Amino acid sequence: MSFDNLAKVLAVLVAEQGSYTYVDKLGYVPSKDLAVFYLKEALRDLHSIQQKEKFENEKARELVGKIDYERVEKELEDIAKTDERKERERRPLSSLLRLLPSQQNWEVVVVSDVFVSVRGRVMLNVEAMNMTESVGNYVKHRRVPVVLPDAKYTTYFVPAISGESIAHGFQEVLAEVGKKNGLKVCKLCEKGIFLKSTNENVFKESFSSDPPKDDFEFEKTVIENCIVEDVGGFLYAPRAGGNVKRTSNFYTGYMIPVRESIEGAVIEPQLHSRYALGTPFVEGGQGQMIYYVELSSAVYTFSFDLDTRYIGRTTFSYEKAGTEVGKRSERINAALEALKKFLIEFAFGAKKTRFLPVMEWDSLVVAVSDDVWTVPSPYTAGYIDNARKKKEKVNFNTKLFVYPEGGSFEEVVVEAIEEAKERAGK
Repeated sequence: MSFDNLAKVLAVLVAEQGSYTYVDKLGYVPSKDLAVFYLKEALRDLHSIQQKEKFENEKARELVGKIDYERVEKELEDIAKTDERKERERRPLSSLLRLLPSQQNWEVVVVSDVFVSVRGRVMLNVEAMNMTESVGNYVKHRRVPVVLPDAKYTTYFVPAISGESIAHGFQEVLAEVGKKNGLKVCKLCEKGIFLKSTNENVFKESFSSDPPKDDFEFEKTVIENCIVEDVGGFLYAPRAGGNVKRTSNFYTGYMIPVRESIEGAVIEPQLHSRYALGTPFVEGGQGQMIYYVELSSAVYTFSFDLDTRYIGRTTFSYEKAGTEVGKRSERINAALEALKKFLIEFAFGAKKTRFLPVMEWDSLVVAVSDDVWTVPSPYTAGYIDNARKKKEKVNFNTKLFVYPEGGSFEEVVVEAIEEAKERAGK
């Protein structure tokens, strides 16, 4: 099913109006009838531009002459006949643009929404990646309760790695990638301090200016000046009252041992010591210091989702929600690049300088979709088959990339991210 002529109509409107209004509408349209209505509106706007016989963009004028209006009517009929119970064929409408003109060529900057869902199983031996507290000279590993259904439900306390730890690592990579790509990162985030516009003082320290009083302007300012807070969200709670909240565009959670590994997961304290023999410090009773660090070994679950819908768009003020800020294509590209590096380098976790875990990915599924589509939980061994079964019933142009079936771990991750970039238009 081709929509080339409708794409040209939308391309001309974007070039002449300087707005992605119709593209955004089609990206979130809930029905085929409304999609047809929006496209007919776009045609009326195009006819109005043609009647004025004045084009701001010469390339747009040339493209108008290449539109086949008989084919436009046929393409509208094809959309009207689309079976909405099947794969959502209308979704490609939001990615048909091949615009905007560069100085040399008539190129298209496509900015479409993409949803990336990652689920996997990773074996971590002798790790201390998420510690909770020190009791004297004893450092404890994080534990969480997990219910296991046997003859009856049994609760186990097992080693875990928190979603906060994973999120911190991803945002550090995002700050680094954002800076390299020429995107702005606030002073605190670029140092890995993610206070993220908590209050007036934090805002002033981060952006070297006073916070705007208007909620919309506040969110817009933060998005413009920090890719980390754009993608990762923030909660501004000034002392005078009120708040501005931006929900994170990525989602993650606790890593826990997989179902088969629950009963075999181990936490074991290891004795370490520091010596200062032959130095003046021995006389003070500090010649030898012993300490214990809890280590764990298990096959862990891993979950991470990235939704690009609101990257580079305001969300808090309902009257202006969806207002684009900066170049969305560059921001989405940075988020996807950060995710690729984050996965390949396993870039999160504590105490890696002396307790670098022995790790190996057991399996991984990356789903790239045009709408929200999450891979089933890797807690159970059949999650890959479950993903395929789900795709048969629910499919938003979803494509699965599976390790080890699809090649090496790095190949699978790179191919998935490149697919996501292509759909997003970068």
